Amino acid sequence: MTRSQERPISQDLTTEERRRFHSLLKLAEASEYPGERENAMAAAKRIAARKGLTLEEAAMTAPPVKPPEPVKQSPREAELARHVHMMDHNLHMAKQQREEAMEAARQRGLDAEERPQRQRNNRVRRSTARMPSEMHAWKLVTETTLPYREISNITGLDIYQIIHMKIRRLRAA
Repeated sequence: MTRSQERPISQDLTTEERRRFHSLLKLAEASEYPGERENAMAAAKRIAARKGLTLEEAAMTAPPVKPPEPVKQSPREAELARHVHMMDHNLHMAKQQREEAMEAARQRGLDAEERPQRQRNNRVRRSTARMPSEMHAWKLVTETTLPYREISNITGLDIYQIIHMKIRRLRAA
């Protein structure tokens, strides 16, 4: 029976030794200086030899993984996160309720022919209290720097009507 079959290799090296061993192997591989590479490899061999392992057996141990550090939140951030989570949950629940209501309506006989009729009844109604086009155009001419063509597009008046209006007002003044 070989040494590796008697007990798991990962128990031979402590976490700190594994971290140091794997750091030394990285240094031996990545260093651009030959002396540094040789010294790193020699130190890695010494760590393995202290535990009675070959370099290959010690290299088979997984490098230690640092647990992610918990994110530190201020009380304000934690409160905002709770509200966002609650809003997401409420949105999810509202969508689910809508889907259930739509399915129930389909089961009751709501079909595609009835939907356009309901949508026509829900049109947005615009106010009929509108400023006369001439007054609106004059306000835009005097209170903005819009070009006459733009004012014409907004009010529906001809550009020549707008220019004529401006000339008349200037003559009257």
